[in-house]
Amino acid sequence: RPTLLTGLPDLACEELRRRLTPEGIEVHSVPTDTPMPEKHRFLVGSQKVMKLNQLEPFVLDAHRQDALIDAASRLARPRAGAAPFAAAIVADFGNGLLTPAVLSRLLSVLRPQVPFLSGDVSGRRGSLLSLHGLDLLCPSEVEAREALHLYDESIPGVAWELLSRTSGAQVLLT
Repeated sequence: RPTLLTGLPDLACEELRRRLTPEGIEVHSVPTDTPMPEKHRFLVGSQKVMKLNQLEPFVLDAHRQDALIDAASRLARPRAGAAPFAAAIVADFGNGLLTPAVLSRLLSVLRPQVPFLSGDVSGRRGSLLSLHGLDLLCPSEVEAREALHLYDESIPGVAWELLSRTSGAQVLLT
């Protein structure tokens, strides 16, 4: 069963749970005091002409970071009557929730329990180079080039450097 673990304000979490549960998605959240980020995309026809992000940094204090890691570990453990997780996807949207230190801790508790780990980032503030030891990385070409500071390298060169720097197994540049 798909399971989402994130940090959200209580009210937003309940709304998200109400919308996703009927779709078969289990929702778990570490409570935050930060308002839910909003991303607006303005289209003309099918072309995006502007994006507006209304967000505050989603920073967790040490207690809530521990709660996030504990929840990930608990959820990834095989449960009675449920199949173990076949995979986990770690998505860093660069809002502060997943700092490099939190990512390191998160991946270290997931790796022994989940056979396939995939990761992605969004935007310039995502911690792409902190996604160590994953089976699949899925950044855009621009995100990979910016993280590695390789603006003139060939696409295969960027992919190999990303795998080398993260000890990743595979990369899918989009």
